[in-house]
Amino acid sequence: MKRLRESAPTLPVLSIGGALGDARLADAVPLSAPFYVQAAAWRGVSPAATAYVERYEHRYGAPPVGYSDTLPYDAVTVLVAAWRKAGSAATEAVVPVLERGAFKGAAGTYRFDATHQAQWGTGPEALHGTFVRWERGGARIVFPPP
Repeated sequence: MKRLRESAPTLPVLSIGGALGDARLADAVPLSAPFYVQAAAWRGVSPAATAYVERYEHRYGAPPVGYSDTLPYDAVTVLVAAWRKAGSAATEAVVPVLERGAFKGAAGTYRFDATHQAQWGTGPEALHGTFVRWERGGARIVFPPP
């Protein structure tokens, strides 16, 4: 980032999660141009995301910064909910429950398509990423819109 800002100070930056989602690092980056971060969950985007971020910060001392910390958490949450709904952990019982169900996670509501991929969308309950713009004094959510 330092070299990028030195050579192209007005070039916007988009980071897909990772260290640039950490406020401690973002505070050190010159804000001479827009600086965006995409994450799976962010404080303020939804009650579920806010609760997850607060628990994560309490346990680890820093907020989650992208997808790699949130999506595994949601995967376990969805799987446990499917086991409970199926009344079994057997594959033949769980797969149909996952195929027909909707499961809330920190990043949104998980629904799966015919190929068993999570369906991403833009609605208020949809599974979606969050785009944040770092500004002086903190971050501002730019998507989903408030």
